[in-house]
Amino acid sequence: MRLVRRNVSRTKFGGLAIIVLAVLFNPAMAPGYAAGRPKAVQAPKGIPATNSPSQQAPAAAQSSAPVFTFAYVGAYQYAFASGVSAQIMQAKPIASPNEHSLAEISAASTDQKQIAEVGWIVSPSYGDDLPHLFVYHWIDGVGTCYSCGFVQVSSSIFPGDPVAVGVVGQYKINYVQGQWQVFYNNTEVGYFPSSEWNGRFTQVGLTQTFGEVALLSSSTCASQMGNASFGSQPGSAVVSGLSLIGSSYQPHFDGYYATYPYLYNYGFTNPRGFNFGGPGTCSSAPHVTITDPKDGYFVSGYEPVTLFVSAEANPVSRATLFVDGVAKASSNTAPYTITWDTLQESGGSHTVQVCAYDVKNVAGCSSIITVEVANP
Repeated sequence: MRLVRRNVSRTKFGGLAIIVLAVLFNPAMAPGYAAGRPKAVQAPKGIPATNSPSQQAPAAAQSSAPVFTFAYVGAYQYAFASGVSAQIMQAKPIASPNEHSLAEISAASTDQKQIAEVGWIVSPSYGDDLPHLFVYHWIDGVGTCYSCGFVQVSSSIFPGDPVAVGVVGQYKINYVQGQWQVFYNNTEVGYFPSSEWNGRFTQVGLTQTFGEVALLSSSTCASQMGNASFGSQPGSAVVSGLSLIGSSYQPHFDGYYATYPYLYNYGFTNPRGFNFGGPGTCSSAPHVTITDPKDGYFVSGYEPVTLFVSAEANPVSRATLFVDGVAKASSNTAPYTITWDTLQESGGSHTVQVCAYDVKNVAGCSSIITVEVANP
């Protein structure tokens, strides 16, 4: 199960969530937001749902507001706790105008109507293509706006600040003495006072961490999620280290979901993490074929892995070799032959896959082959 919003129509669909939501943009920002800090306009905010909504937004909303489809890849755990945290890879997905792509962790009440969130978001409304820190909350099942009601504490980290690309960020939400405190990389950024919920939200009942893409229904293509690689591909964006604070429960995701798996999916799941993402449809991924070694071959020493790589839309910038799902070596020069030091591997069977990345970091991966390492 996942979160339910009042302003969606919904029907069952395989126990996973697909959400289509018509919402009006709310530009309000938090009182006391630091002068000179970004106050960007963002696309409307969605959340995963327990049930699957229909593909049609409410008629009343259609007549007056843009219609967005919210696509998700994520995981959830039902457990009581005072707080939650996770490490989330920060990426720079391409987001189309008026859309956004984000990754976050959320802390929700047992009734799933009170929620606090923190994560990173890419939105052209910021005036750049970088990921930015954001905070958000829901009251009685109704979304507020970015940074609304948020009390700033840190003098160095603010919602709206850009975050580093290609590295993991630590995101945490914890309830302490009437405050839903929000941390980024172990620094308290600020808090949502419990008075936002009239003191009715004081405990986590449901934890979720997920990637989200807001897709404008009138758009001709779908924005990217994560680092634009499918979560099932090596090298895709990662969520790891799920932790429950002040809980008698062990952190352990109850389940994983992808609402539009042909656009974005998950992979490499474990009790406390998973990979997520996808290329969307705004750009096409490179095509990769391993020409040597072949599936079932014996390899030894310094083995050249030769490839056939073609670019669909944008020039290829590099190719990376993955052995048993772990990056081993790369080449950034055509024809992208990669030397694999098999002396570093144990004898026996190993899986091999190569992913090529274009200049916009869209990845295409070869089929997985299995070879036998047979060093003297």
